[in-house]
Amino acid sequence: FLDHAKAAECLEDILVIDGSNDAALTALARHYRALDKWEKVVAIYEKHGQVTTEDSRKVELLVAKARTLAEHVGSPERATKAYEQALALRPDHAGALEALAQLRELSGDAHAALSAIEALALKAETPEQKADLWMRAARLLEARGDKDGAIERTKLALEANPKDAAASSALRKAYAERGDAQAVVALVEKELTHAEGNLAKARLHAELAKVWKAEGANDKAEQAAKRATELDASNADALLVLGDLAFEDGRMLEASKLYESLVTRTQVLTKDDAVRLELLRPALGAKGE
Repeated sequence: FLDHAKAAECLEDILVIDGSNDAALTALARHYRALDKWEKVVAIYEKHGQVTTEDSRKVELLVAKARTLAEHVGSPERATKAYEQALALRPDHAGALEALAQLRELSGDAHAALSAIEALALKAETPEQKADLWMRAARLLEARGDKDGAIERTKLALEANPKDAAASSALRKAYAERGDAQAVVALVEKELTHAEGNLAKARLHAELAKVWKAEGANDKAEQAAKRATELDASNADALLVLGDLAFEDGRMLEASKLYESLVTRTQVLTKDDAVRLELLRPALGAKGE
């Protein structure tokens, strides 16, 4: 299998030397897409468009950028601007015209409802009320496909009430869906400063472990997972991360023990993790014989 992360790193190095390399820019966008790094895909399309001299190629890149913003990032406002820029260069572009029409339809009449909720949020007397109203606005925007707007309102909810766990969780989920691991880590670390109780802290450390594991930072993943199990020895996510790290490192006996501790608790894991655990058990048994 192609290692998209390593390929992306190599191409990034090439672009440091030759920022206008067409082949590197094209390939890097492809690898970022495979890694679900959608904001980085958008940034590459922007950079590529800046160094491209042919109008037809600029239009192609602007449309690709707009499509990514609309379908993967969830930013209809930025997508609309990109389609408008494409149409300024080629007014008869059928795909851009149709997509722009659909985006404008999505804006609908929800604007009035959003304005009313935001006005209430500004007048709310308590941090809890403010956070609740900003989260209502965020959910309304998310339902319309405006994830940028939803993220901004969720940030306002957290500013109003930094201890709002639901707002923090929603923001982490939004950043995770965009592939922004550093933003997720920053939010978890911030929430840890005011988390109450060992179980809550363990859940956050376990979440950190999963993020670092997904990013390939195994040392940090192990450190976070071990801290989670110190706070809560039964934390399933942390135990699974430690099991995966042991398995990948060839420590099969250790991995087997960790996995076996989760066999009767698959209901607390995500569906994908539970299925993966079941598939790994025969392999572990065969290697332990």
